Amino acid sequence: METGLYNFKARYSSATEGRFMEADPANAGADPANPQSWNMYSYVMNNPMVYVDPDGLDADPCPPSGERNGDKCTYNPPSEGPAVGSIAWLCNNFPLLCSIFRSDPGPAMITPNAPRPPATPAPSRSPEPAQASGGCDADGYRDSTPQERTKVLTVARANVGGRYRNGAGASSSPTSGFDCSGFVAYCIRGAGIPYTYSPTSSMASNPALGAVASTSAQAGDIVLFPGHTGFNDPGQSPSGSLLNAQSTATGVKYSPPGWFGKGKDFRIRVKCQ
Repeated sequence: METGLYNFKARYSSATEGRFMEADPANAGADPANPQSWNMYSYVMNNPMVYVDPDGLDADPCPPSGERNGDKCTYNPPSEGPAVGSIAWLCNNFPLLCSIFRSDPGPAMITPNAPRPPATPAPSRSPEPAQASGGCDADGYRDSTPQERTKVLTVARANVGGRYRNGAGASSSPTSGFDCSGFVAYCIRGAGIPYTYSPTSSMASNPALGAVASTSAQAGDIVLFPGHTGFNDPGQSPSGSLLNAQSTATGVKYSPPGWFGKGKDFRIRVKCQ
């Protein structure tokens, strides 16, 4: 029997009414500092052009099918169709609801059938890179030591619970708030390692980060997803191993890395003196 309801895992959503049919379980997405999150029946704080909620629990600014240009989310659904719960899926299935929330007359941001732009390739590094004198790679950088990465994680852990501010970028701080790439930059610099800020779209080409095989990933390495990033910090929280500035509703927290899609691991590198 058709009910007109859509299964968002934790609860059902009604396309006709544009809201969830059950209250937010245990106030999972509520943020005391954000009144929009207090409505326990609204979908992504009534702002589906910016947020997505694939599991019915919490609004997030960029789903696994999305990718940020800087720290602004652009949605690029897979060729077989947009993911359930993504903005493209919402607008394909509920165009009226999509048009209600989209008030500007500008060109549509969502192009479900548009080809994905080619991803920026990670800088290739051979398992045995050529080294200059002093133990540095030929490009003038060396891999960070485990002790240096521990210092980075110490700074990151001290900011768990910190505020998320979309677009904070290079100005990210505990006072003003963090976004995902700004959180990474703040923690690296806070550990005394020089680091030039890069948004997620260009982090893979930052010489201060070097790609490593997932089988060689260690605590303190950077995990880069399409449009999101954070630190690999396993064994610290039952919530997951990714320490990241996730969203306005959740701030800095530990998350399961698989939620953000397939990530790539990068080692922090230090410029040789």
